[in-house]
Amino acid sequence: MTYKLPWIEGMSVKASYLGSWNSSRGKDYTELQRFYYPIKSGENNHIIDVNNLTNYYVSNEGAGVSASGNWWTYQQLNFQVNYDKRWGDHHVNAAAVYEASNYNHYYVYGRREQFPLYQTDQFWAAGSSADKQFSNGGPDTDGGRASWVFIGGYDYANKYILNFSVRYDGSMNFAPSERWGVFPAVSAAWVASEESFLKDVEWLDFLKLRGSAALTGNDAVGGWQWQTSYKNGGNYMFGENAAVNNGLQYGNLVNEFLTWEKSTGINVGVDYRFLGHLHGAVEYWHKHTYDILGNRQNSLPTTFSKTMPAENYGVINGQGFDFSVGWEDKTGNVNWHAGLNLSYGWNNVKVQDYAAGLLDWEIPVGKDRSYIAAYEGRILRSQAEVDAFKKENPNYVMPSGGGVDLRPGSFVYIDKSGPDGVKDGIINKYDKDILYNNNNPVYMGLNLGATWKGLSVEATFTGKFHNYKNFGVIGDYHDNQMWNMEWIENSWTPENPNADLPMLAPRDYRSYGWTDVDFFWKKANYIRLSNLNIGYTFNFAQPLGNAISSIKLFATGTNLFYISGFGHWDPELNPGWSGVGYPVMRTFGGGVSVNF
Repeated sequence: MTYKLPWIEGMSVKASYLGSWNSSRGKDYTELQRFYYPIKSGENNHIIDVNNLTNYYVSNEGAGVSASGNWWTYQQLNFQVNYDKRWGDHHVNAAAVYEASNYNHYYVYGRREQFPLYQTDQFWAAGSSADKQFSNGGPDTDGGRASWVFIGGYDYANKYILNFSVRYDGSMNFAPSERWGVFPAVSAAWVASEESFLKDVEWLDFLKLRGSAALTGNDAVGGWQWQTSYKNGGNYMFGENAAVNNGLQYGNLVNEFLTWEKSTGINVGVDYRFLGHLHGAVEYWHKHTYDILGNRQNSLPTTFSKTMPAENYGVINGQGFDFSVGWEDKTGNVNWHAGLNLSYGWNNVKVQDYAAGLLDWEIPVGKDRSYIAAYEGRILRSQAEVDAFKKENPNYVMPSGGGVDLRPGSFVYIDKSGPDGVKDGIINKYDKDILYNNNNPVYMGLNLGATWKGLSVEATFTGKFHNYKNFGVIGDYHDNQMWNMEWIENSWTPENPNADLPMLAPRDYRSYGWTDVDFFWKKANYIRLSNLNIGYTFNFAQPLGNAISSIKLFATGTNLFYISGFGHWDPELNPGWSGVGYPVMRTFGGGVSVNF
């Protein structure tokens, strides 16, 4: 609801309320299961006839009925006073805002297992003894925030622009003494192309210089860690009959001074348009994040049974660039445009505790959070290479492989050092080094479009560069589970000694069980056609049927193809064991749009 105050020009008040109440009920019914097994024959019952599955047994294990219930509530209340006034070339705007929100969630669950006599999806038919009934619930969650916000702005002739804001935010995630934080922000811009001394520059259409600075806060650090908690545990037996008495224990140690994680950021940029065709922006940002929640590496006596609470002490600096450039033009009867966007950012850990005695590659301070450390490894492709490796590494112990001796096709890790600074034949952390100082990708977006008469085409490409992935999961499988076809078709065999992958082996006997090795890291740059739209519009000089002014037929497609040298799977995926992951979906669509 908005109301303009008639006695003060440019002032209005606004109030809004949002409330949502949701609930869900779930029920699960698991029937008795029939399991078939093959007939065995032979003197030792080792001959299995998989074509004869007439034998079976019925299992009551896992059968039963369960139900669950969830309740959610969310409410938000806003009050706002606005002022907007313009006189001549001057323009002033301001707003004062109060906003408050609260939310909660409750959960219960119950289950009865097995069916003693009769099978149905009702609780009364399932087991009723104490060992067949289970219940759970919670924890109940409650939270809320409140904020006072003041926003102000001034601009002169759309040439000099100044904006500022101050937030006073409170969060229930913190103790009352640490609950509130003040977060100011300011931005300024100069539209240089509006200056008289640049008005006559024919090739300059638009030029804007801008900058901003802000302090922001983050309360998503795990709520209620400042409050004492309790949990079940520490049961004891008392009395002549040694009955079990339930116990109550303190939860984690608390930190009453837990508070907002904070970031100070600056941003400077230039927006431009030249020659009526060329346009874009260049931007640099820097972010200093401090009071990051983390655990200290304290030296505690062995008799101390608790874990020290997290504290606000960490510091990370981040910075990066954003770049965009585009061109709009007309060639003959074809209007076309192209635009390229690039973004790259990196960071540096300034303050973070770590245990004493760590090696350089293990110490996070002074490094990007995405740095990658790895062993060095290779495939022994012939008996001669096996013999040479054993001669050079007589004390080598395979870190995986179930004790199987080295042979052609085995994968070996390079022994570089040991606790005393010399090779010891044992593969451990002393043999690891930093492989990549960071794995922060360059994000790319490319937009292309053209129109000719009624025909229009729009295409969007996305991609990543300086993007590394580890493909070792294609060899991670468990017994009776699927093998990755790449490993079957492209692994070492006597007939294919130059294959890309080591000799295939059962999981417990893999020589390549450790995948944090340079061999499995590969550049996964890619470009993807993320979106394609093709349409044709029929415009009618006279409305069709005195009603329809135009009809547009269109077809769309998403994720149509990608180009990458990675080769093991779609480089946007992060699959699990054996390289299995939910694919990026390709979609097709189309339709008709009618304007009246």
